[in-house]
Amino acid sequence: MENLLIYRGEHFNPNFYYMCGADIDNAVFYNGTVYVSPLNRSLARRLFRKVKVVRSLDEIPLKGEVKCDFANLPTSLFLKFSKKARLVDCSEDLLLKRMVKRAEEVRFIRRAVKESKRILEHIEVGETEIDTERRLKQLCADFELAFEPIVASSSSTRFPHYRAKRRKVRGLLLIDFGVRYNKYCADLTRCFILDKRYAPFYEDLKALCFEIIDLIPQCEHAGEFSSQALELVKKRFGPLVHAIGHGVGLEVHEWPRLSSASTHPLRGAVMAIEPAFYNSKFGMRYEEVVYFDGRRVKIL
Repeated sequence: MENLLIYRGEHFNPNFYYMCGADIDNAVFYNGTVYVSPLNRSLARRLFRKVKVVRSLDEIPLKGEVKCDFANLPTSLFLKFSKKARLVDCSEDLLLKRMVKRAEEVRFIRRAVKESKRILEHIEVGETEIDTERRLKQLCADFELAFEPIVASSSSTRFPHYRAKRRKVRGLLLIDFGVRYNKYCADLTRCFILDKRYAPFYEDLKALCFEIIDLIPQCEHAGEFSSQALELVKKRFGPLVHAIGHGVGLEVHEWPRLSSASTHPLRGAVMAIEPAFYNSKFGMRYEEVVYFDGRRVKIL
């Protein structure tokens, strides 16, 4: 993109990282150059090809129409930069660009998924939800978490965004979590059956997940896929209260948007597919991360 400006403040900005290939705090990417303060001079010159050291962001030579990542631009900087150039929002253009994954990105996500699955295979269930969450995080010591994990047991599994409490683990344990690798995310959900009465429900749900994944190559766009997938869930377990899944990449939730109204293409996308059901007594979710190359779907 020409005349593109992306701000990276105190917190990670996936668009900055995507366009620059590296990360540094309190910097501006503009027209291929990374502008940093004197404090970050040495590090920036190790990470980026073109670096300009400025004492104030006012020194950035903005002119004409400048495409900006409004989603990550503070109001104070918007007002400052607007005095020098006409700013145009390109946040959605960047999301569309990031939606189609390069081979390297798929490798990074595959590695994040691989490590997340390995950790789930070695998790030891604690006496309480909090104990189990603590053990999970200890196994992640060498990795950054992609998001705060969900650890729920028995009736707590009814709530999709539940936070672990000091409740005794019994009957059924649901864990939704993932780690990052080279900034790229994994997102997996597994249920651990502690009472065999739950087993048939979980086996049906896993089978449904793979049945839904098989729909992807048959669909023109995300809306068609989502509609068909939600219909399968409805027939088997009843209406689903959340989307059938979401895109995965530098953010754990990104495009393609998997909703019935979405026109996003699926080719080249990495997605988390997560059929689930929630009733008055318990809930279950099973989630896999997949890549669609335009012909075949690969489970990462």
